[in-house]
Amino acid sequence: KMNWDSTDPVTARFVADFKAKHGKLPSFYSANYYNAVWVSGKAMQSLEKKGKPLTGENVRAELFALHTFDVVGGKMELQVAKGQGHNLWDGFFRCQELVDFVLARCAPTP
Repeated sequence: KMNWDSTDPVTARFVADFKAKHGKLPSFYSANYYNAVWVSGKAMQSLEKKGKPLTGENVRAELFALHTFDVVGGKMELQVAKGQGHNLWDGFFRCQELVDFVLARCAPTP
C-alpha cells in the first residue's frame, strides 16, 4: 500500500497538490499514472540538458541510461528482462521481486 504520509519530497508534493485540487487523498492509480509521466519527463529533461533531440528512441534510451528514479512512493528502478523489452511475456509473472512489489502495494480484496 502507498504511504501517503511519506516525507520523501516527490510523494509529499504529489499528495499535497492532489489534496489541494481534489479535496481527498489520491489513489494508487493516480500515483501510478503520475509516476509514468514524471519518469518520462525526467528522461526528457536529461536529454535537453545534454542537448540531444527529443525523439522516442532517445527518450527510451535515456530511461534505460538513468535507470533509477525518485517517484511517488519512493525510489523506482527500471528493470527489463533481457531480450524481452517491455512486453507481457510469461516470465513477467515469475519474477519474485515484481510479485513482491505488486503484492505489497495492492489493497486486499474483500
